[in-house]
Amino acid sequence: MAVPLIIVHPADAARAYRSTAAPSGASFGSVLQNAVGTVADSLTGAEAASRAAISGSGSITAVVSAVAQAQLAMQTAASIRDRLVQAYDDVMKMPI
Repeated sequence: MAVPLIIVHPADAARAYRSTAAPSGASFGSVLQNAVGTVADSLTGAEAASRAAISGSGSITAVVSAVAQAQLAMQTAASIRDRLVQAYDDVMKMPI
């Protein structure tokens, strides 16, 4: 099964990066909570677009766009999780 090609416009990528940028003085936990909330919101948006298309009031273009955005958010979250786990493992391997 071929993986669909998802094209992300650079302006969309920049907007997504700015939305996850931490304000000065924010704790790591609040930044992480904000990022998880953003991923959950994109998944909810994709579900809402799918329901609207099924009921006949939405467009297929909106569904594809919302699902692609949700997929990108999930891939980004998985990548960040993998990096955090790798960093934790590296710290745990350090001699005391």
